Amino acid sequence: MRINLTQHYPIMDIQDNLIFANNGNLVVCYKADLPEIYSLSEKDFEDLHGSWFQALKSLPAGTVIHKQDIYRKPHYSA
Repeated sequence: MRINLTQHYPIMDIQDNLIFANNGNLVVCYKADLPEIYSLSEKDFEDLHGSWFQALKSLPAGTVIHKQDIYRKPHYSA
């Protein structure tokens, strides 16, 4: 069975960092500025990983996490 998204648009409203879907779901959006890749020491990386692990494991069942990385290639002039 296919659903025509033009007839069943999933987003009803967006307020600040909240998205209200027409099926009753609530999406909380946030931005996390993470350190540059390979810029942390092993201990700092383990501390960061531990913090994220503790935060995410306490979320209720059925929670979906979506992480999107954006890579930009800066222009370098020697």
